[in-house]
Amino acid sequence: MRLHFVVLLAHVDQKEHPDYGQPWLAGMTDKLASYHDDQERLRLAQMMMSRSHAIKSKFDYSIVMEECEKTGAPYVLMVEDDVVFLDGWRHRTMKALDVAMTKSWEAGQANCEFIVAPSSLLRAFEPPSLTKAKVLYLRLFYYEGLLGWNSESWPTYLGSSLAVTAIVLGSLVAARRYVARAYLTPTVLLLIAFVFTPLLIALFFMAGRNSMLPQPVGVHTMDKYACCGQGLVFPRSTVTQDLLPFFRSNMWSKVSTDSFIENYADQTGALRWALTPVVMQHVGGQSSHNGRRGDTYGPSHLWNFGFEGNDATQLAAEHALAQDQLIDDLEIQISM
Repeated sequence: MRLHFVVLLAHVDQKEHPDYGQPWLAGMTDKLASYHDDQERLRLAQMMMSRSHAIKSKFDYSIVMEECEKTGAPYVLMVEDDVVFLDGWRHRTMKALDVAMTKSWEAGQANCEFIVAPSSLLRAFEPPSLTKAKVLYLRLFYYEGLLGWNSESWPTYLGSSLAVTAIVLGSLVAARRYVARAYLTPTVLLLIAFVFTPLLIALFFMAGRNSMLPQPVGVHTMDKYACCGQGLVFPRSTVTQDLLPFFRSNMWSKVSTDSFIENYADQTGALRWALTPVVMQHVGGQSSHNGRRGDTYGPSHLWNFGFEGNDATQLAAEHALAQDQLIDDLEIQISM
C-alpha cells in the first residue's frame, strides 16, 4: 500500500507561500491542490480571505480531505506541516488501524468497512444492525497536558480519596482488634488514617495523572481532553459519508477545526481512537492564526513528552524487522 501525498498551499496566489516552487515540494507531492482547480472553490476562497481563521481553516481542511478521497485510498491521514514522524511510524499505524477497526467491530459500534494491514486479507462488512456509530479517526498524536487532573472531576477524586481513607481505617481497626492491639494504639491509628494517608493521597495527586495513571499502551478510546489535530487518520467511508457533508453544511461555523471534529463526534457518538505511544511529534513554535491561547496551550508547548523517550536504534531495528516481514508476506502472496 503506497502513500499518496496531497498538499495545499492555502493562498489564493500560491506564489505568496514561501514553499511555492521549491524542488522538494514538487518532488514529494502527488497532488498540489489549488483553489484554482475549481471556479466555485476559488470564489469561496476569495470570500473567506476576509473571514476568521476558524472558517478559512475548515474550508482548507475540507479541500484536502476531498482531494485525498478522490485517490480511493482506504484511509486519509490529515497532517499539519510542523510535525515529525518516528522511524517506523507506518507499520505501527497500519497495525493500530487493524486493532481499532477490529475492536469497533467486536463492540458492535462501527460499520467495519475497512482494509487491514497489507499482510492481511481485505475485509468489508457492513451489517445493518451496526450502523448507529462509526469510527471517526485514529489519533497519532496528543498533548498530554490536557490529560491530567481535571477540575470537573473533583467529586470522583474526593470520593476515591475518602474510600481509600476508609479502607485504611477499616484495615487498621481490624488489625488492632485481631492482631496488633498492643502496637496500634488509638493515637497511632488516627495518625496513620488521618495524617499519613491524606499526605500520601496528596503526593499521589501532586505526581500528576500522566505519571500515576498513564494512558494504556496500544489502541484505546480517547473521547475527552484530546488535543490537537496534528495527525488524525480517517477511514475513507467516514470522510465521504460523514465529514465532508458535515463540513460543507457548516461552512461558516466559527468553531476551530479540531473542536469542530470533536463536536461532530459528540453529536453522533462516532468512535475516537488513539495510539499510545504516539508515532509523531509536534515541533511548531508559531500559530497560523497570529495568536496564542496562553502560555500553557501556545504552539511551542503542544508536544508529547513520551515521544522523546524513543530510542533511535531500537526504532530502526523494529522498522527493519517490519520491512522483512512485509517482504516475506508479499512473497507468499505472489507464490499463491
